[in-house]
Amino acid sequence: MKKLAVLLPTYNAATYLNESIDSILNQTFVDFDLYIYDDCSTDNTEDVVSKYKDIRLFYRKNSKNLGIAKTLNKGLEELLPQYEYIARMDADDWSYPDRFEKQLDFLAKNQDTVMCEIGRAS
Repeated sequence: MKKLAVLLPTYNAATYLNESIDSILNQTFVDFDLYIYDDCSTDNTEDVVSKYKDIRLFYRKNSKNLGIAKTLNKGLEELLPQYEYIARMDADDWSYPDRFEKQLDFLAKNQDTVMCEIGRAS
């Protein structure tokens, strides 16, 4: 079983997608796969994603618009049997470079915890 998959649903967020993908692919913890689930975007989302040649990135496009909840459930159904952890990412967000390193460290030290969010104090 692999350690970590990142589940990133998107719908017409091409404007923000490069920053979001870059922030994931540039993590200090590098042993993960990034799954982008496109919910039938009508913008250039597919073009943005296709420019990335990273072997950790996988693109899935729904055959029809399902909405975010069903798209997330579709992703979880595919990924849960294959990965120990699933990280959630929004298409219009970004992550600090040490996000996964800190989250995985926290989960390793707190094995009774099943979910975590690592934030930064201002």
